[in-house]
Amino acid sequence: MTIDPPIYEWTVGDAQEAETVLKAAGNLIDAHLMTLDPSAPFPKSSVRRGTPVGLTIRLDLGPILAAIREAQESHQHGEDVTPPAETASDVTA
Repeated sequence: MTIDPPIYEWTVGDAQEAETVLKAAGNLIDAHLMTLDPSAPFPKSSVRRGTPVGLTIRLDLGPILAAIREAQESHQHGEDVTPPAETASDVTA
């Protein structure tokens, strides 16, 4: 039996999405590792260290640094740089 392994790729646009994707990747790894020892309540350290996984992360902090510079410049000019408050539609359960 041949199994074509899934390869996941995500593209995110903000810090919240990045954190969510990183957690999702960790959860996918854990779910697959659990199949190696289904009687264990969580993947053992020896299983984690002994199981190869391919992972590539490209992290572009350029937009964040640009926002920091912009906020600093606005602050120096006395402008209000407080981010807008979350609305009810921004909050998820």
